[in-house]
This record gives sequence, structure tokens and C-alpha cells, in this order.
Amino acid sequence: MIQGQIAEMAVAIEASRGLVYQAAQLMDNELPRSRIASIAKFHTSQTAKFCTDTAQQIYCGYGLSREYRIAKNKVYAELMFTGECTANVQKILIAEDALGYKMADRHQGKTGLRSMARAS
Repeated sequence: MIQGQIAEMAVAIEASRGLVYQAAQLMDNELPRSRIASIAKFHTSQTAKFCTDTAQQIYCGYGLSREYRIAKNKVYAELMFTGECTANVQKILIAEDALGYKMADRHQGKTGLRSMARAS
């Protein structure tokens, strides 16, 4: 069943990668991207936590040892839930958009910073 767990991790990672690429493409084209960026942030944080938890299960007691990178990666994955733009904040943004309370892409991202950089 370890192969099954590895397959699940690979699928989750590829899905996260696709979401991040989609958000980056929208950003490069200066299109609205707040919604997809929130989805990507939420999904990638969930994926990081899932993959580190699964890796610790696969490695059993060794997953807790500092000799292996799993313990360090687990700490970093946990930071995604306590640091800036936590998963709960992303959930609120996604839910408000899905329910129609607030449109996530209401800001076009036109801060003028890119246009100033191009002018100079």
C-alpha cells in the first residue's frame, strides 16, 4: 500500500502545480487572478501537509528523527497553516466567491507598479 500512498501524493502535487501555473499565467497576462491564487494557496498548503503526514507514516519512527528531512519538512508544512495567508483565510475567500458574497477577482491588480517599472 505504500505505492498507493505515493501515487496519491504524486497526484496531489501535480494538481497543486497545475493550479500554481494557472495563477502565474493569469498574473503574467495581467488578468484577474485572486480567485485562482486563493485556490492554489489553499490546495498547495493542504498538499504539503498531506504529503508530509503520509511520508511520516511511511517512514514510521524514522519520520520523527532529525536525521531525515521529513521532520523538517513537516515543520515547514505546518507553518503554512499559521503564517501569513493561512488556509482558513483562503477558505473564506474561496467560499465567499463560490457563494456570490464577494467576487474574488473584483480587483484587477492594476497598482501601477508594473507600468512604472516598464516606463523606467
